[in-house]
Amino acid sequence: MFRIIQIALVCAALCALFSCSRQATPPSGPQAGKMAETGAAPADPSAAPAPQPAAPPPPRVAEFEAGTALAVRTTSAIDTSSAKDGDRWQGTLEKPLQFGNWVVAPKGATVHGTVVSSDPGGRVKGRASLVLAVASLELADGRTVKLAATRYEREAASSVKKDAVRTGIASGVGAAIGAIAGGGKGAAIGAGAGAAGGAGVTLATRGEPARVAAESVLPFKLTAPLSVTERR
Repeated sequence: MFRIIQIALVCAALCALFSCSRQATPPSGPQAGKMAETGAAPADPSAAPAPQPAAPPPPRVAEFEAGTALAVRTTSAIDTSSAKDGDRWQGTLEKPLQFGNWVVAPKGATVHGTVVSSDPGGRVKGRASLVLAVASLELADGRTVKLAATRYEREAASSVKKDAVRTGIASGVGAAIGAIAGGGKGAAIGAGAGAAGGAGVTLATRGEPARVAAESVLPFKLTAPLSVTERR
């Protein structure tokens, strides 16, 4: 009986020792390497994956319809006495170009334009005329976009009254000279000669130039839609 008890105790001791050795044995294979690197237990393969960051929203697109008004303030004078067809001129946006709360181009943004036509006018007949167009606009982000817009036309004031006065004065002077030279008949001849001379001076002189002063605010409107995509 005592022998049986000794054997049972030895078996119990061996079982306890074997169990402890299994708990102390470190894991082997990939899990052992991963634990050695991170110092943590391997992840549970059944756990949910980490959430991915949300994608950024798409860039905004500003759409300006044909007919959108653009007021442009000139930075220098433009007139037919010096401007030539194809010359460039520059101005600034009088009001911001805005799409909702997005200021696409602020007030004061640079506008580039061209002189479409600079006609000094004919001799006596035909007034001087000036035709201007906007070509491009600098945006708030530094980009430049092309513009399709209406044109601005300016015509010179009429010089008919000035021409008539000039001719009248010449006729009077001619009549006075003719009267001194040959009496009434001479006066008539002198008046005719004076009128012809006055007309000749008028024909040799152009009328007033068409002029747009510096700091003039010129109205333009888009003739085609303008689309601007936000730059990031």
